[in-house]
Amino acid sequence: MLDPNPEIRGRGDQVLSKANVEIQLFPRDLRAQVEEMNRDFIRAQEQKQTITKTNASTSDAATIAARKLTDATRKSQKAAWSFYAIHTQYGVARAARDVADEERQVLKKIDEALGVFAQDYDIPVDLSAVAKAEMGNINIALVNLKAFSITGQGDAMKIAATQIQDACERIRTVARPYAYKSIG
Repeated sequence: MLDPNPEIRGRGDQVLSKANVEIQLFPRDLRAQVEEMNRDFIRAQEQKQTITKTNASTSDAATIAARKLTDATRKSQKAAWSFYAIHTQYGVARAARDVADEERQVLKKIDEALGVFAQDYDIPVDLSAVAKAEMGNINIALVNLKAFSITGQGDAMKIAATQIQDACERIRTVARPYAYKSIG
């Protein structure tokens, strides 16, 4: 019979063939007997292949999800600081209309980045738990950031932007081992 391990299967035939050794498989009825005698080995090899394929695809999915979450945290963090800058660096010198347009663009970027967290990923439990918890922290800090911008509380806005940054960094810390593994 051929070896059930795909990494080995057929290699012996190749070596013998290159050495000009004639090979033949047993007749079908004898092959069936050999396979029956090796039934446990064949099952073990099939299970090993199934586990390896499952782990590889799960690992790939975790890597992709971790990378998307990592990118989203960077975008969220950058957008939060942009929002803070709009309201603190320019002050009253800028027209309210210009600030409102720029603010809408920044908030749109934040929404797009946070939308990544809402997608259903096949991510590891530890990363998922941290991402969900920190997403709650990001949402609270984002509400505060917006509220403090209305009342002109620059120091409080800075605290809220820092809270968003810290939550994003905690997500990236947990995502890092998954995000930077090679895929495939």
